[in-house]
Amino acid sequence: MAKVRVGETTIYYEVQGRGDPVVLLHGFTETGRTLRALSDALKRDFRVITPDMPGYGRSGPQPRDYPVDFYERDARVMAAFLDALGLPAVHLGGFSDGAEVALWLAILRPAQVRSLVAWGVAGALNADALPEVGEIATLIDAPPPHWVDWRDRLCRSYGEAAARRMTAGWAAAVRDLISRGGDISLARAGEIRCPVLLVNGAEDRVNPPVVVRALAARIPQAELILVPDVGHRVHDAREAWFNGLVRDWLLRHARSTRP
Repeated sequence: MAKVRVGETTIYYEVQGRGDPVVLLHGFTETGRTLRALSDALKRDFRVITPDMPGYGRSGPQPRDYPVDFYERDARVMAAFLDALGLPAVHLGGFSDGAEVALWLAILRPAQVRSLVAWGVAGALNADALPEVGEIATLIDAPPPHWVDWRDRLCRSYGEAAARRMTAGWAAAVRDLISRGGDISLARAGEIRCPVLLVNGAEDRVNPPVVVRALAARIPQAELILVPDVGHRVHDAREAWFNGLVRDWLLRHARSTRP
């Protein structure tokens, strides 16, 4: 457990295992520890680094803000984090918002990112995402029944006012992004040079198959797996299968990309 200063941001991170470094980036409002099951599956073969991304968990600044380009901005912060840890070459994994940031990292640092697994991802958003974005906008004061536990966790972790600012700010930025055409990294996805594995649930409401297929088509070395009867959280719904898939895929590509 450690912290490193990156500009105006302090990034908390944990490390498990030994070997080639794998950096795992968590989803919106979560922390590195929410990917512990995957980290535990990888630590026998890799040095697994699980940061709390800017403004989440034990990382600052809090409360964080959400400009319309926050995915790219967070990627630049995480690129500086890799530099602060002295990591010239890494393998990346990312879920949801962490996956969008990981795609941007692969665009910004093509020589540094050796391979990438991204799940619950799209590279772009369209109007299909708006109903769920609306639910997140009012999560603290009017949570749908299936998200009451999430609301309660956020209020315990950050306080009600900060949790409200976080969820409403994220939703406002995403609505703005969609109104501008919805592109997160899709227009530049062709610049990604490393092998990429995309894994999405076929029932993901925010990232429907048509959108992730368009992303896969742009990335030169992309593989796409759509998991039937699963929504956004593939790693939870199919935990054992998913962890084995990621471990085997990363091992194969770690060997092939090692200098």
